[in-house]
Parts: sequence; C-alpha cells; structure tokens
Amino acid sequence: MDSSHNGKRRLKKQNPLPVPGGGFFTDIPEGNLKGRHIMETIKNANEAWLREELQFINGTMAHTLNGRLMAELESVDDAARELTLRFPLQDWQVNGLGTLHGGIINTMMDLAMSMVIYCYSRETIPPTVSMTTNYLRPVPMAGSVLIRTRVTSIGRRNATAYCEAIVPESGKTACTAVGTYAIIPKQKG
Repeated sequence: MDSSHNGKRRLKKQNPLPVPGGGFFTDIPEGNLKGRHIMETIKNANEAWLREELQFINGTMAHTLNGRLMAELESVDDAARELTLRFPLQDWQVNGLGTLHGGIINTMMDLAMSMVIYCYSRETIPPTVSMTTNYLRPVPMAGSVLIRTRVTSIGRRNATAYCEAIVPESGKTACTAVGTYAIIPKQKG
C-alpha cells in the first residue's frame, strides 16, 4: 500500500498482467490457490491470444513480409512479460555469404518486440519508433532461429523491449536489439 495525499490509501501498481478484452489483474495474493488459478487462466488466455494473432499474420497476411516469416509461438512467460517465437529459415532469406540476411533477422526481432508490447499493453498494434541492433555472429541457414523478447517498460506513450536472436543448435546469441514503440490507445466507441 502506498500513502497518498489527504490520508487516502491506494494500491501500488506492480507489473500488471493484461486480461484479454482489456483490463489488468494486479492484486492477486501470493500463495492464494484462487490467485494461482487466475494466473493460470491469464497465461492460457495470453497464449491463446498470441496464437490467434500469429495465425492471422501467417494466414490472412501471408502476402506481407511479416506473414512470409511464418513465426510460431515457442513460449510465453507472463511473470517476466516475455515471449519466444520460432522462425523457420527459408531459402529466400539467405544473404550472399550463405547465412541469414541481417535485414531479415532485424525484421524478425522487430515483429517479436512489437508483439510482446502489443500483448502486454493491449492497445493498438504499436508502431516502431526506434530500434538498435547488434549483430554478434552469423545465423547459419539450418532449421530455425529463436527470437526471445521481453518488455522492459510500458508507459502511457512509449514502451521498450529487449530482444535476442538465438541459434537453437548452439544455444548462442547471434543478435540483440532494443526497440522503442509508440503506445496508441484504442479508440473508444
């Protein structure tokens, strides 16, 4: 609890978890069986929502660059506000050196960070404001690449996320990125 002016007390907001359809669960007591059930319900709802969003991107938007990437949900961690997407590597994504093209990996990371912000803000799809990428090692064109991303902050107008591209065969990080995204509230009505 936080004390505020005029002797009124208010609850301190701590890493709210979104609920599909809007709103947040913030006041679930630790160790509470009912609270754990609610948390599991939120996790399942977020996972289902993310799978639905990816189905839309990969299906309805298959003609777009994001749709052609064919992202798959690997995992969701609501407590950490983190998700991991798996991207199958395809022949058209190769660069002249025979590894994953840097622009493609950047696009994969941008999509993943946008999705994690969208999932935990539940406003509109957030446009990218800025993104800084660090290429650490090449990604071999074998199988897939994992993109793990987490929300680092969500404000009223902007949100930031951190992201890593991981080569599954070696477990090594090939690329990191930090992105800032605009939070645009849903239109009421």
